[in-house]
Amino acid sequence: MCTKRILILVLTTMLVTILSIPCLADTFVNNQTGETFNGYVTGLRRGTRVQVRDTKRRAIYIDPQQYRIEINPLGRRNQVQLFQIQGQIDLITAVQGFEETIKTAASRGPLFILIEFDAYSIPPTFAQQMAQAIMNIDFCPTVAYVPAGEYNGVFREAAIVALAANSLYMHPATRIGGTSSIAVLQTRDELDRLITPIPEQEENRQAWIDYTMSLAELQNKPPLLVAAMVDESLKLVLIRTEQGDERIVRQPEVTREQQIIEIITEQGVPLSLTAAQAVGTGVADDYAPSRQELLQTLDAADADIIPNRVMIEARREYEQTKERIIDDLETIQQRQQRIDQLEEEYVRLEETIQRISEVPSRPYNSPAQSHVYHYWRIEGELHDLLLRRQTVLFEMLDVLRAQIAHYRNLIEYIDDDSAFDRFEETLIQKLEQTQDKFRQTELLLQYPNRDY
Repeated sequence: MCTKRILILVLTTMLVTILSIPCLADTFVNNQTGETFNGYVTGLRRGTRVQVRDTKRRAIYIDPQQYRIEINPLGRRNQVQLFQIQGQIDLITAVQGFEETIKTAASRGPLFILIEFDAYSIPPTFAQQMAQAIMNIDFCPTVAYVPAGEYNGVFREAAIVALAANSLYMHPATRIGGTSSIAVLQTRDELDRLITPIPEQEENRQAWIDYTMSLAELQNKPPLLVAAMVDESLKLVLIRTEQGDERIVRQPEVTREQQIIEIITEQGVPLSLTAAQAVGTGVADDYAPSRQELLQTLDAADADIIPNRVMIEARREYEQTKERIIDDLETIQQRQQRIDQLEEEYVRLEETIQRISEVPSRPYNSPAQSHVYHYWRIEGELHDLLLRRQTVLFEMLDVLRAQIAHYRNLIEYIDDDSAFDRFEETLIQKLEQTQDKFRQTELLLQYPNRDY
């Protein structure tokens, strides 16, 4: 998908709209009086009025309909707020933190928000939340950048998040869309899998594809190419119409009068673009060999870089919590093994007690003296078994009581961490099962199921 025809076709149709991507202004001109001042919009509101902070950082509330806004950095702080999206984003706490802090960062009046992407996987639900959070920033420019990093690109759903920014720049050696080979190398334990969002249902998947196309249209990107980055069912071709125009369409839409020039994507394979292809087709705005060169391009070479560590901190806190959980689960597992052993012993005791209790106290045709001996021997053995049975049940109650307390403590520990919501549901089920087992054991002590 790298022919000059495609590059020229899409680039010419996208050039005007790409150059017109808005960068919100910082000089405010009153439409009636002509009065001007410099500042930046914070995003706070009082009814229909929005808060603007002037160069002296004073809060002013204005009606945006009464002002003309001119593009320049005169009223902004000489800083860039930096967010970094790396690897696999699968924590709801990281996504929630991103949603909250990107809005806060924008309200501080930076020159722009820079979001760097070196990511290969974000669940569609999370990707949509993050993309929407970026697009909701209507009072500060947002810039996405794909640097040369560990994964060398932004892939699948993460690519859609990058496209939500006002502009997108890529290192020449990176890619956008499709699947990263690194994804197949990742291994995740059972606990990690429990905190991953439930896989999308087919109807939700289609809604996600529709969302990507709508976002592409809003961002002046080629919708079909963007959708093909996450939808492997799309088969796109470059055609020449009867009028001689060239455009990209779905293959099933091609008519007999139209000529297929080139196959863009094969069905079953999501579209992946090199930086050159992305810039050539209008998916990306331009190249940037490094962050510093990008800052120079955007007239922010001497700006202070303010890193936001919310997603890194969310991962660190998750790993700390996970370490504590793993230790607790090992103890719970050891205790469960003891519960299983006691249950097995209880079953064996019940079977033995039942068998002995059914033996006649005097064997058929046996002398009277052997009857007396046999009677007392059986009674003594049965007495010992019943005592052991009681001891086993008492120990089981003790172990179950400790297990219940442990489940409760662990549930309380993770209750405020939304990353573990699904895991907490599993723990609650385990707790309820253990409580049921405790009640059943109590009944066995109070009301033995046989009269021995």
